[in-house]
Amino acid sequence: MALASLVAIASPARAAADDGLTVLRGVTLVDPAAGTSRADMILELAGSRIRRALPAASYVPPAGARVLDLPGRYVTPGFVDMHVHLLLHPWDAE
Repeated sequence: MALASLVAIASPARAAADDGLTVLRGVTLVDPAAGTSRADMILELAGSRIRRALPAASYVPPAGARVLDLPGRYVTPGFVDMHVHLLLHPWDAE
């Protein structure tokens, strides 16, 4: 799956290890709150923070930036797994 590959390749934690600017080029940014997505975008990561997102059309990466060409990959907000079984623990007698 493309998303899993992107997470493995370019997570903010990995970008933080480099302590430099990482550019994700050609990604599709997904905004579930608005119900939209924007294709062929640039995402700049500075350490563990997103610095900016903009269209890739005329973008020139700064000198020294690590550039990852990722067309066909998706960037989505983080998800929280809220699935739990509170009453099915082995220590519950009932």
